[in-house]
Amino acid sequence: MERATHAQAELLLKLYDLRRETRLREACAWLMDEFKADSMEELQRLCPPGSWEEKSFRMATTFWEMCASLVNRGLIDEDLYFENVRDQCGVWFRLEPLIEELRTTMNDPKFYSNLEEHARRYEAWASKNRSPKAAQAVRDYWEGRRQFIHATKVAAKHAD
Repeated sequence: MERATHAQAELLLKLYDLRRETRLREACAWLMDEFKADSMEELQRLCPPGSWEEKSFRMATTFWEMCASLVNRGLIDEDLYFENVRDQCGVWFRLEPLIEELRTTMNDPKFYSNLEEHARRYEAWASKNRSPKAAQAVRDYWEGRRQFIHATKVAAKHAD
């Protein structure tokens, strides 16, 4: 493991500080807790142009794409990042079912490719540095969390 630099640690802390911004936190919470689309049709239904949801989708996904890009380019030490951040994987898991349609629609075969590469690198890193089952546990956590929140909302709606 290489030693992370002071500048890399500062950049990681700046990204963390950005994550604390209220609107970005709302966007990320919505994406992680409520968003589920397996096709462009579902994405367009959930996130109509100009809607709060569409803005939240773009804000959250592009923030994490930017973070992944910084790590993939070596501007933040990968070990340092992976030891402290896992949310980017949850975002990728939300995009993964519809990524091919997104790329076709955007006519961009590399659309969200930093996030995809970053998630794959995290999975390899976690399997090697944590345990062989760590990466799957992160995937299961994010899906279980979304299902729990959805079930809680449905139960509350029926209780009214």
